[in-house]
Amino acid sequence: MFSTANRRNLQNLHSLRIGCWNACGLRRQFDEAYFRGTCIFFKKALVHYQIPTPELESTEATIINIGNKNQISFISIYCKTHHRFNTNDINKLLNVNRYVIIAGDFNATHAAWNNVKDNQKGIQLNKFLNTKQNLKIIAPNSPTRFSPSTPHTVNILDFAIFQNIPYNANTNVLTELNSDHLPIIIDVEMSKPPHTAPHNFNTNWHDYNYHLQSTDLNSFTIDSKESADKAIKNFTNAMHTA
Repeated sequence: MFSTANRRNLQNLHSLRIGCWNACGLRRQFDEAYFRGTCIFFKKALVHYQIPTPELESTEATIINIGNKNQISFISIYCKTHHRFNTNDINKLLNVNRYVIIAGDFNATHAAWNNVKDNQKGIQLNKFLNTKQNLKIIAPNSPTRFSPSTPHTVNILDFAIFQNIPYNANTNVLTELNSDHLPIIIDVEMSKPPHTAPHNFNTNWHDYNYHLQSTDLNSFTIDSKESADKAIKNFTNAMHTA
């Protein structure tokens, strides 16, 4: 139904036409040769209109509303790399409508969306999202960005935030296009009955670590397949009950 984009070389944005798709977006001068910005491609047949982007400090975004009743706001986002992360920007975008999908490059890494390491932006974003209800992160399990200068550095920077969207979604990362960011397909299962999203909760990692360390996990001698299976079962049970 729609696609988001954010790149440094977005040009002639309003003249883009691809088959039965139209585009709308915002672009800004990056330097003498390049533009950067955000963009949303959408099917021409969709009932839609673009709404103004609120004033943002360290984020660029394009917003369109789709539908007649219970409109959903689709937001293409780019969180600037060398700027201080501002959770107020995210809050402003979530407040544009009751039903919101934000997707794009957040430049934030955190274990909550399947990264190995947390960066400062990821810690701030995760802390902010845990204060909200009816939000969920839709992120792939495989990296979406490969660093050209350090090929061993891979991260999941591109994902989506759903607000009051009562459907499950699947993600698929494609190894296509000539970019250090890989495209992602997010398939929202709107053909299935909607579900009620559980309330967010905060994990007390200090207590979890304490209970896990107080569990005797070293009492097994692994010298056979049976003893290995028993040790794995014991460790799994300890993680679930901590």
